[in-house]
Amino acid sequence: MSINGALQSAITGLRISQAGLDVVAQNVASANQPGYTRKVLQQSTQIVDNRVIGLRSQGTVRTVDNLLQSSLRTESAGGKFTNITAQYADRLNQLFGTPGDAASLDAVLNQFTNALQQLATSPENAVSQSQVVDRANVLVQQVRSISDQIQSLRLESEQGINDAVQRANDALQRISQIDQQISAAASASQEPSDLLDARDQAINDLSNIIDIRVQERSDRSVSIFTRSGVSLFDRQPVTLSFDPRATITPQQSYDIDPTKRGVGTITLTSVGGLSVDLVAQSAFRSGEIAAYLNLRDRILPEAQAQLDNFAAGLAEATSEKSVAGTATTNAGGTGFGIDVSQLRPGDHLSFTVNVGGAVRNVTVVRVDDASKLPLNNTVTANPNDEVVGIGFSGGNSAAAAALQTALQAKFGTGVSVTNPPGSPNVLEVVSDGSAATTITAASATVTETSLAGGTTALPLFVDGGNANQIFSDSLDNTPQRRGFAQRFAVNGALQADPAALVKFSSTTSAGDPARPNAILDAITRNVRTFVPAGTIGSATAPASGTLTNYLQRVISDKGQIAATAKSIDSGQQVVVSGLQNRFDSDAKVNTDEELSNLIQLQQTYQASARILTVVRDLTQALLNA
Repeated sequence: MSINGALQSAITGLRISQAGLDVVAQNVASANQPGYTRKVLQQSTQIVDNRVIGLRSQGTVRTVDNLLQSSLRTESAGGKFTNITAQYADRLNQLFGTPGDAASLDAVLNQFTNALQQLATSPENAVSQSQVVDRANVLVQQVRSISDQIQSLRLESEQGINDAVQRANDALQRISQIDQQISAAASASQEPSDLLDARDQAINDLSNIIDIRVQERSDRSVSIFTRSGVSLFDRQPVTLSFDPRATITPQQSYDIDPTKRGVGTITLTSVGGLSVDLVAQSAFRSGEIAAYLNLRDRILPEAQAQLDNFAAGLAEATSEKSVAGTATTNAGGTGFGIDVSQLRPGDHLSFTVNVGGAVRNVTVVRVDDASKLPLNNTVTANPNDEVVGIGFSGGNSAAAAALQTALQAKFGTGVSVTNPPGSPNVLEVVSDGSAATTITAASATVTETSLAGGTTALPLFVDGGNANQIFSDSLDNTPQRRGFAQRFAVNGALQADPAALVKFSSTTSAGDPARPNAILDAITRNVRTFVPAGTIGSATAPASGTLTNYLQRVISDKGQIAATAKSIDSGQQVVVSGLQNRFDSDAKVNTDEELSNLIQLQQTYQASARILTVVRDLTQALLNA
């Protein structure tokens, strides 16, 4: 190598070494800065006239694995989803308590049934009568408290969505500002490594809130979409807005129809002014927002529905009574007449019809709110009945005509319904006498409204939020069952006269245990079928059992949901942690490694400086020769 070549190599070596030392110094100084990624100096061989004359610096680049970074963002969104879900599932589980614990809901129910057992053994005892009322009030307060707290959790979720939306907008604005600077730097052939770090930090913040995917353009700018395909950023950010509610009740739920929606929704407004309801579009599949939406609109309402089922079951089991149909013959046909004088909205008639040898069960529900008609078969818990909704507000004659129209639509003109003269409160359902269609059974299930109605049924529990109305599971206006647990109450008339727990008629003996035993049987022994709610029951296989069984299943369900959510979250956090460690091993600064590089660069610098000294000495020797 010539002296000039040696000189050139030494000078480039000094420059590269100095640039490398600067990069190492920056890495070490910024090692603890959030979002900072390790930088390395790019070098290339400098060749002139087919001769290597040294090295050339090509600037610094980040040590970021883009594919790994994308996976980390996806799994981090999943981690936020599972973590929030697990936290709320655990809190929900704690509301119901552990089966057998003294403070759990099933323990409170057991205290109530124990009081009923005591009353059944000594029905004339005033202390036992008052004890049942007291325990009923404790049970009611426990149910109402759980319902209130479920709605509080829903409100927290609503507020969580509101906060997340604000932070998402902040992140999008930061991304927009930095993205413009990156494009400008790229146009000026500058390496925007620090800007890329800052933008990545903002994108990471957004990815925790919303599950996103990022596409980078040739000019280093990016486009951002949700995983469902909704564009959030393309040169300019969209604006997200949320209309939170200050309070939330069981009656408030999400609906794509704005006039029916009782909770907030997330609206995307594009740069061009187009507005889209992202909740209606199911745009959120993971991340914080998706978790809060899932809690507010599915998990917590399902828990409320199960609690409503339990409260409604207690009210119905103690107050409902059956009215048998009376066989009748009309115009050559046979069938049954049913007294409908006590039929309240929500009460129902039941018919068994044999059509050509096929047995079909029909449930006729009283529904006076015409906007709720027609009903579908899922209104009742029975998966094998055909449901018909009929209004009675226009009188029994009009109801008979409407019922005939509905039944003939199902079975043809071989079935007729009348409100016979002289029997204003009776509906007669008869066949035409042909063998093709026969009415084989008929009855009514009605709600007892009196404490002394002559049967063991009584309205022990009432709708305390609606002026202590009798609970009959009415579907009119807002369905009475929805949120009933929050309005659950002990009948005020019974609290004023606990003796009515025993005395159901003017002739009932003070020592008659019939009513206490009937109430106890209704709760602990009689099997009921429950409307599907959450994971308990389905449209084709509804849950059945006693009320105590159902409550135990609800409590167990909450425990299982919490345990499953915790397990899923633990697994997801392992995945996130593993990806983060892999990403950090390349992208984060290792000070030990940087110090090792520093030593090597110092040695390289010293070697280049030594070459310069040798070149100087050689040049001086030549000049002196």
